Amino acid sequence: MGSIGDAQDDRTTRARVRDVAIDEFARHGFATTVRTIADAAGVSPGLVIHHFGSKAGLRTECDDTVLAALVSSKRFLMDVSPAYEAYLDRLQNDDDSRTHIVYLLRAVAEGGDVARAFLAKLVEQTRESLRLGVDAGQIRPSVDEDGRALYLAYISIGALLLDTVMHPPPDWSDPVGIIRGYIDRVAVAGTEVAVHGIMTDPAVLDAALAMKDQSKNRERLQGGEAG
Repeated sequence: MGSIGDAQDDRTTRARVRDVAIDEFARHGFATTVRTIADAAGVSPGLVIHHFGSKAGLRTECDDTVLAALVSSKRFLMDVSPAYEAYLDRLQNDDDSRTHIVYLLRAVAEGGDVARAFLAKLVEQTRESLRLGVDAGQIRPSVDEDGRALYLAYISIGALLLDTVMHPPPDWSDPVGIIRGYIDRVAVAGTEVAVHGIMTDPAVLDAALAMKDQSKNRERLQGGEAG
């Protein structure tokens, strides 16, 4: 019968292998083999399979771990406190955050359940962050709070993903360079748009609201015809 110490070592090894796998997937993509992960973790491929059952099982646990970490951070999209620079500093200096974001970029580009789950959580988190900002007087209220949360969540991860298309990372093993390059290119412009906006004519918004109303009316009519 194994000792308590053996069981703790087993759990520690499992977590270490999982964390190494997250790093390897982020650096080299999801085609990374179990053997490569095992070599990086200093264990045998058989031990990886012992803990996770298969590469698919390992990938699922990595997905769940990254999703939970990013959602629990509550600061992926924006920080509603005045110290926005602190968020950028944390992003640039926190190894886990950078690795998780690169992992997520690969997962979103690939699609699938983990991408959809993360985007749904990101929209939910963004809506709550915006609500707190509005309540604190730091963010303007919106005529469409749900739509704004959806748009900002999509644009936050979409912009970062597209940046890797326009500026292919020379080395995916350098998440610092990927994130720093993106921030250098868009942080000022993105903040300017958030603070000052772009358009000067409010009629543009009125037209968008009218178009949304027309769309709702059309859906109601179609629903009535179907009934």
